[in-house]
Amino acid sequence: MNKNITIELVERIFFDRVKNDHSMDIFIDHVGNSTTIPGSGNNLDRREHDILHYIESGKGIINCKGVNYSLVAGNIYLIPKKTDVSYYSDPQDPWKVHYISFYGSKRKYFLHQLGLSADNVALYTKPNKMILSCYQELLRQGQRENPSRTILAGIFYVIIGELLHSQAAKNDITVQIDLFQAITNHIYSHFDQNLRVSNIALTFNISQSQMYRIFKSECSLSPKQYIEIVKIEIACKLIRNGCNIKTTAFKCGYEYESHFYKTFCKHMGMTPVQYREKTVL
Repeated sequence: MNKNITIELVERIFFDRVKNDHSMDIFIDHVGNSTTIPGSGNNLDRREHDILHYIESGKGIINCKGVNYSLVAGNIYLIPKKTDVSYYSDPQDPWKVHYISFYGSKRKYFLHQLGLSADNVALYTKPNKMILSCYQELLRQGQRENPSRTILAGIFYVIIGELLHSQAAKNDITVQIDLFQAITNHIYSHFDQNLRVSNIALTFNISQSQMYRIFKSECSLSPKQYIEIVKIEIACKLIRNGCNIKTTAFKCGYEYESHFYKTFCKHMGMTPVQYREKTVL
């Protein structure tokens, strides 16, 4: 394991193994939480057991099998056992995550119920006080002199039950809103890149047509139009702050300055130079 992640604070408790523990329905290997510094991460991590994470605050990205998942507070993600993953906290809003490592004869069953696997490691849920309190209670139980494995497993079952309940309670509109918020957060976080709708759809494990329907429903814009508006909005701010046109185009992820000019004129009704003359004193 490549331990190149830098953290500000970490609490982690490992539990002793017992004979034939793999025959148990669920056995908790360790629990903990960590707060990372902005932009820090790990470019290669591989674990012996599955680890289920809950994001208390902030946001970041996890990459598994070549797919990026942009995640925010309330979301759940899995680091699958014996699978190479990488993850990075957001440069402006680093995440604090809680985690539980588990194994046992029912691990596949619970992961299947949640729809989690190495091919889909994220659940785009909203912040949930019950789930957060369960993770916190796992840590408190672990700090006891002789923590009960039964109590630890019971808290794990509560987490799974709450996740299944929240997933079942969601209707299509709620899921759509969650995805829209997650995708727009991703766009604002990566405005300096050459964002392609196809790549974003792949990141969130949806089709381009589904992404199009979500955006048309939520903001009456296509994903491409939304991306352009975000980039031009940020470009205007950079120009007003004295950034030159060529640098502004580069910072907003435009490969060619001519493309930036054309897009800017379409949305602002004037060239970037005219906008600078009009707004910069």
